[in-house]
Amino acid sequence: MFLTFNEFGQPDGEWAHAYGVQIGICVLKIDINEPSYPKMEGVTKQNFWEETKRLFHIIDLDGQREKSFHKVVAARFRIFKSRLVGRWIKFTIKPPKNSAHLMPWQVYKGFITEEQWEKFKSSRLQPDAEEKRLKAQGSAKQNKHPHHMGQLSYPRAVKKWEKDKRLPPSTASSTASTTSSSGTSSISSRVTNRPIHWVLAHQKKMPDGTWDVDPN
Repeated sequence: MFLTFNEFGQPDGEWAHAYGVQIGICVLKIDINEPSYPKMEGVTKQNFWEETKRLFHIIDLDGQREKSFHKVVAARFRIFKSRLVGRWIKFTIKPPKNSAHLMPWQVYKGFITEEQWEKFKSSRLQPDAEEKRLKAQGSAKQNKHPHHMGQLSYPRAVKKWEKDKRLPPSTASSTASTTSSSGTSSISSRVTNRPIHWVLAHQKKMPDGTWDVDPN
């Protein structure tokens, strides 16, 4: 696998999705009781990067791709723990019907043990943990323009929008024609389409089935 990057330094091409899966695997390998990814000991983080770099044949001359990798793993780790809290502690996330009866150590068998979960759950029920959670929620609400792409990058989102026929025809054809090109024309085309991509990223499905930006 040879991972490619676009002019904005984002993973692109046919292996971008596999790269995202690899990051998810790295996240699962982290003990959920770790306070945060940046505070982890450096050897483990370096091993994550070296394994990923070899797997995707990544060339990183200035260290920026490694920096970006660790930043994404850190964000995904925070999101993962938040989802664990939402599904099994605060019950704010509705589980899939086929696994609603399963506990975390059963869903993530091989990554989370029952002992780790009990420790994690206990820590999240402490008063200071609730205070931090509410503070984080307050910070999240400061984002006046939240996107609705989930964990998709823009290149992957564009492909999904094309499949769902949400991209204007002229934009879709322009995107397709520049996917394999390089240089000024490719950059110009992507920059020209970015306002359209931004709007699509911030749309959500309305009750009548259409897609639109939340008027609020």
